[in-house]
Order: sequence, then C-alpha cells, then structure tokens
Amino acid sequence: MKKYIKNNILLTISVISFILLLIPVTVFLYHFGGNIISNDLSVWASFGDFIGGTINTILALSSLIILGLLTHNIGKQSNEENKNISLLLKRIDSYEQLAYFLTEVFTSVHAMTIKVTKIRKPGQTIEMINKIKEDIEKDAKVFLQFYSLLATFEQRYSYLYKYDFSLKEFQDLIDEAEKFTIFIDDLINKNDDEIIEYQDPKVINKLFLVLEKLQKELK
Repeated sequence: MKKYIKNNILLTISVISFILLLIPVTVFLYHFGGNIISNDLSVWASFGDFIGGTINTILALSSLIILGLLTHNIGKQSNEENKNISLLLKRIDSYEQLAYFLTEVFTSVHAMTIKVTKIRKPGQTIEMINKIKEDIEKDAKVFLQFYSLLATFEQRYSYLYKYDFSLKEFQDLIDEAEKFTIFIDDLINKNDDEIIEYQDPKVINKLFLVLEKLQKELK
C-alpha cells in the first residue's frame, strides 16, 4: 500500500484534496440543508465566502504541494540524467584510452618483431646487437604504457561498465601483455643466451575482442 501511494503520489494528493473539498460542503449541508433556499443576497454572499474561504485554501495548499513535488521530481530526473551523461562521458574516455593503443601496440610489436629477428641473425657484433636493443627499448615504451593502462583498467574503470572483467578473454589479454613485457625486459637486460624463446604475442586480437564488447556499452 505504501509503495502504491509513493508511486502514485499525485493521484493520492488529488484524492485527498477532493475529500477535503467535500468536507466543508458536507458540513454546510448537514447544518443548513433543511432550510429553504434563501432569496437574500447577503446570505448567498456569506455562503460564497464560506465555500471560497475553505475550498480556495485547500486548493492553494494542494497546488503548492503538487508544485513542490513536480519541482522535486524534475530536479531528481535532471540530476539522474546529468549523472548518466557524466558516466557515459567517462566510459567513452576510458574506452578511447584503451582503443588508442590498438594501432600503437600493433606498430610497436611489429617493429620490435623485426628487430628481434635481426638480433637472431648470425654474424651480429655486440655493438650491432646493443644498438638494436636500444631501438627495441624505444619501441617498447608504447607497449609498456599500454600494459600499465591494461593492468589497472579494471580497478580504475570497471564501475563504468556492465562488462565482467573477470572473464577469461580479458585475463588472457593481460597475461599475453605481461608475457611480452617480461620478454622485452629479458631481451634488453639479459645476455643473448639467457633470453627466453620469443613468441609473437596475440595481444592485438585479444584487445580487439575486448574493445568490441566494451563498445556495445557506449550508448
């Protein structure tokens, strides 16, 4: 019952106002209903004052209450819309931060793959290998920025999405990025015979899949 009244507050107020309007009329008829209709203008004037004074007061009070409720509801709706817009803008911003790396990571990984292949070629001097490693370190900066965003993305932005970041596809994306980050670190800091076997990361395909899921919520 309370829930119905809350959801139909305007209707409830209207019904209560109508009942209150009937009270003075009912009281008047109860006391004076047995009398003949007067031909005295002053009596009708008094009747008008009685009805007007009571009914206008009730109507004014009801109008004030309804106006206040409408103002509150409009304000509440406006705040809700502003909140939704704010969340949508944040969601778009976070999505664009992640989507930015789609081409950047592809370019970075492709460049590093070519340079790793050069290191593996026989006949490379130490100076040549060190120079290639320096170039790889420059290319790796973009990927390390991507991994930094990816590793903290769930903690920073999961409240904006309905997407379940605990899904295997997202965790696989982080794992692949982490493996390649470890490989880059080993490549730069370890001797050639200590470097783990290079494997082409499947980051781009996995990132594209996650972005495709997140994109559906940008509405």
